[in-house]
Amino acid sequence: GDSVELLLGGASFTTSLTKTLDATDITNNYVDFTVVDGELCADGVKSLTATLSDIAGNSSTTVALDITLDTTAPTGLLDLLAESDTGDPDVNPDANTDNVTSDTTPTIRVNLSDAEVGDSVELLLGGVSFTTPLTKTLDATDISNTYVDFTVVDGELGADGVKSLTASLGDLAGNSSTTAALGITLDTAAPDSPVIAAFTDDTGASSTDGITNDPSLVFSGTAEPGSAIALTLVGTGVVSNTSANAGGTWGFSSSGVTVEEGEHTFTA
Repeated sequence: GDSVELLLGGASFTTSLTKTLDATDITNNYVDFTVVDGELCADGVKSLTATLSDIAGNSSTTVALDITLDTTAPTGLLDLLAESDTGDPDVNPDANTDNVTSDTTPTIRVNLSDAEVGDSVELLLGGVSFTTPLTKTLDATDISNTYVDFTVVDGELGADGVKSLTASLGDLAGNSSTTAALGITLDTAAPDSPVIAAFTDDTGASSTDGITNDPSLVFSGTAEPGSAIALTLVGTGVVSNTSANAGGTWGFSSSGVTVEEGEHTFTA
């Protein structure tokens, strides 16, 4: 016959949580209340108490129970650090941002959002843990930096090819999220050397004697499909950049390069 009411901040919930005790409650020595969805309101610390009274008019209030409502999951965004995104910018201007690397121990940065001290982060390959798990419980330094870095153990990316990396993040309240996938291409095999097959116009006595009076030469050749090609004038440096097409051919001009009369060597 005694009554119990659960209170939020000393006041009744919008949907009152009350119970008149019966024999089962007395046998159990407790009574449970489930808060209606949304009635704890916004995230933060909540002070809960209960008032108890009997039919004689006696009443009491419990000591407050403080709980923290946290419904926001930490989130993140992955990035392959530039120093792990290998390649020569003189050959390929996008070398340090194209997510193609020969580094078998790349460093991946997880940029953090809505993260707090004590949250956890794990870097995953194809949705599963690495053989040597890459996990971190965030500390104050990580929160101040707004990122955490992971370096993959040599060999654990497996064979060359495209790798799908994600990070799972979780907090002490049980909220969790998974980042969008970062696709990186591991390529540890050097391409075959490109070949300069011809240039135009070769105005000498024959079309293959390498003698010309044309200062704007167009070079062409073959190379691994998709590979970056740099045309170099020995003694001057790189004079033009391109890439081989899907068929493994390439071509570009040295126009704009001033060369004096005499013998000159071009390489690719």
